[in-house]
Amino acid sequence: MLINFQCRQCRLVFDSEAGQITMPADAHRPPFEHPIGCPRCGQRSLDEVWLTELGQSQRTAAVLSSQALVFLMRLSSPIKQLFQRGQAWWRFYQQHQATLRPAIVDNVIAMLSCALSVRGYAFYTCSNSACTHTKKVPFSCKSRFCPSCGKKATDQWIATRQAVLPHTRWQHITFTMPGALWLLFKENYVLSGQLSALAAKPVQVAGRQKGVLPGIFTALHTFGRDLKYNVHVHLSVTRGGLSDDHSAWKS
Repeated sequence: MLINFQCRQCRLVFDSEAGQITMPADAHRPPFEHPIGCPRCGQRSLDEVWLTELGQSQRTAAVLSSQALVFLMRLSSPIKQLFQRGQAWWRFYQQHQATLRPAIVDNVIAMLSCALSVRGYAFYTCSNSACTHTKKVPFSCKSRFCPSCGKKATDQWIATRQAVLPHTRWQHITFTMPGALWLLFKENYVLSGQLSALAAKPVQVAGRQKGVLPGIFTALHTFGRDLKYNVHVHLSVTRGGLSDDHSAWKS
């Protein structure tokens, strides 16, 4: 497999055939089958090159594609099983890697590698020097896409919002757009960052007409329930708001 490196000596960024990449249970980082060859400086050791951001994703994806990692799993969640069955994610990545956004690749890799030795781990030993008992605790991924780490992040987000948002009645509103515009936002993803403000604006205008400032928080979704690209914005809006002088709450 080709892995993207940067030579520490000449700073050249290059691809090198690394061969098969596996992760032995006692290794701190996955070894490469073939030596790394810089086109300018010749053969390099792993300490003489850097893995680029692309190279890190390629290496982790390759390790996760290895069936050997199945035995390293502490607990396989249903979503992990779905991505790994028949090397589904690896085959999808190879077919679509040119169009996948780095954020998508990073979060899938984080989820698949959560609590595996490939992410690194804390190594504990007994305080008694005569005791040989040790324990290795792999690091979690902390990705919101992960069913384990994401659940914790969601619970923390809800608790924070409940402590900040007003205790009142809320209304859920969904703003969609014509399907003809979806490709515009898919090909110009940075424009999606303006959609929440655009969706909130008519609600704010309606509030001003009634002399209130409503509370609003939004969630931008780029896919529908059928997992097809479908840009839309969910709003939670207070049924009422602050008066014009912010001195009272008006329903």
